Order: sequence, then structure tokens, then C-alpha cells
Amino acid sequence: MSNPYEPPETAPDAGQIVSCPACNQPVSFAAAACPHCGHPFRQSGGDETVATVVPYRNPKALFAYYLGVFSLMPCFGLLLAPFAFVLGILGLRYRRRNPQAHGLAHAWVGIIIGGLSIVGHGVAIALLVMNP
Repeated sequence: MSNPYEPPETAPDAGQIVSCPACNQPVSFAAAACPHCGHPFRQSGGDETVATVVPYRNPKALFAYYLGVFSLMPCFGLLLAPFAFVLGILGLRYRRRNPQAHGLAHAWVGIIIGGLSIVGHGVAIALLVMNP
């Protein structure tokens, strides 16, 4: 008998009948779970896991995050930080209206780092102007 946890050498067709690894009953390969015992065949929610880590459904929050991180670079931050701050706020609004979009942490990172970068660059410019 072969190991039931090893993948088959060739994938069966969608209409092909396979054996359930839990109860050994015949089941269609296209089924998501065994109708006899309920054993799941495929993991659902894989796309949801990716959406939680990388909020591709909330691009404003994602761009706020990247702009916030890049705004930490001297000189570039003066240009990028305001956009990170504004996009972070827009990302939070979008997340509030669409909870499935995720991106709460990314939006907050954009707001916080963007805001700190604005303040930091402002202080640096003020020091340069006051002390030539």
C-alpha cells in the first residue's frame, strides 16, 4: 500500500474518482470534502492568508506603508512622507468601509512613519536655516 500523504505522480482529472484518505470511500477528485466523513481535501482560505499579510485589496494602505518606509531616507522623505500620511488615512477609511480589505497595520505604519518623517525633516530644515 502506498503512503496516502505522498502526492500522486500525475494529477487525476476532475471527474475521476479517488479514495478518501480518512474513510477510504470513493469520492470525486473535484470535491472539496468527503461526503461520507467530511474530511477536507483542499485547504480553503489560502488567498485570505495572503490578503491578511499583504493587503492587496487595500492598495492605499499598501502604498502608504511603502512610502512611509522610503520616507525615512534623507531628502526623499520630504517628498514621500506627506503622501504616506495622506494615503494612510485614506487606507484607514477604506478599511473601515470594507473590513475584508485588511491593511489596518499598513495604513497605521504609513501614518506614523510619514508623520514622524514630516516632523523630522521639518526640524532638520529649521536647524539648517537657523544655523547656516
